[in-house]
Amino acid sequence: MTLFLLLATASALPAPSSPVDLYRSALRLNPSYLAAIDNRRAEDANKDVARSLLLPIVTLGAGIAKNQTKNTVSDVHSRYHYDNSNTSVTLSMPVFKKYAWAQFQQSKTQLQLADSQLASAADDLFMKICKAYFDVLLGRDRLLLIRAQKSSILMQKAAAAQKYQYGSGTRIDIDDAAAREQWVIADEIEAGGQLKSQEAALASLAGVPAGTVKPLLAIDAEHLTRQPLAYWQAQSLAANNELTGIRQQIAIAVQEIEKARAGHYPSLDFVASSSKAKNDNIYNVSNKSNNVYHARSIGLQLNVPLFSGGGIDAGVRQALAKKEQAEHLYEAARNDVQLRVATVYQDIKTGTERIRALDMAEQAAVQTVRSNQKGIEAGVKTTSDVLQAEELLYKTRLDRAAARYNLALSLVQLKLLAGTLTEDDFAYVEGMFGR
Repeated sequence: MTLFLLLATASALPAPSSPVDLYRSALRLNPSYLAAIDNRRAEDANKDVARSLLLPIVTLGAGIAKNQTKNTVSDVHSRYHYDNSNTSVTLSMPVFKKYAWAQFQQSKTQLQLADSQLASAADDLFMKICKAYFDVLLGRDRLLLIRAQKSSILMQKAAAAQKYQYGSGTRIDIDDAAAREQWVIADEIEAGGQLKSQEAALASLAGVPAGTVKPLLAIDAEHLTRQPLAYWQAQSLAANNELTGIRQQIAIAVQEIEKARAGHYPSLDFVASSSKAKNDNIYNVSNKSNNVYHARSIGLQLNVPLFSGGGIDAGVRQALAKKEQAEHLYEAARNDVQLRVATVYQDIKTGTERIRALDMAEQAAVQTVRSNQKGIEAGVKTTSDVLQAEELLYKTRLDRAAARYNLALSLVQLKLLAGTLTEDDFAYVEGMFGR
């Protein structure tokens, strides 16, 4: 379904949706996540392929042919016309194959890596949906505040015009309100366009129209900061999906070294066969049906590498370099994750404090608007003073909304970085939103 159709059918989902609702829908529809599922299925099949190299191989062979042979001895010509046929069953079973064993061990680690990548894809999808969801909420808040501001400007403009008509106002108040009206109209157009883009982005991630988003209720993020930063950093080292995946890549690199070194080792196979043949050579041919040979064999087959042109040693050096590369990448990723955990942890602490400050700032801004409105009645304030006070109030409310969404997003991000997002956390996140 195209994005246009998704948006066109938005009415098909009248019920409000939380980020968790959209995330669960996206798990069935999002192409990036479905690609991670396919990768996991491919690695599961790859493990079976690697295991098959350690299992017995049984082959059945059969053939039938008509033959014509001419033999000349001292100008005496002899011609033979005969049929020959053969059937055989061969069993080959590895006894010692270092390469195949290392490849099987590597395939199991590759499957574990695919599981980690799938979990990382799910985490990334949930984080993107939460961010897009909060972008939509903030976009709608901004549009509503702009429209409320425009409505107030129009009321102030009408009041200023009326006062000017009766000689108690000035032309400056009317012109100032008219200029602010055009400015807020331009803001409304921009906010409306941004909101449509934000809703489209959310629908694209979820795979379904977002419908009506739920409002964000009170956020209790302080329970996360009751644990020290060291606790969350230790959690991330133990359970972060990104770091787990890189550790598995290191293990895969170690197994690649074992595969490369296997070129120096001999291989040993158990081999058994049984065959039946008629007229299997031209020196003892017959048209009789009883000219049949039965053969059976059982034994061991040893292959010992003697010279490979230096390719094995070069392969070992290459695998060792890849392992060191993976270890350095892990160090870089570990430092990055630790820094992100510290940053998000601090964002939660400062975000909580910032929201408290903005709550007080909003109360003060509301009081300022009331005071300026009363000042107009007393003749000590102008319409411009009221509009400036209202502008500060709307900006404070928008800042407060943005701070609340950022705090909620930081809460989710800390859980994801620590690798501890559980079903209980999904229920908690869903409980942060109203109906």
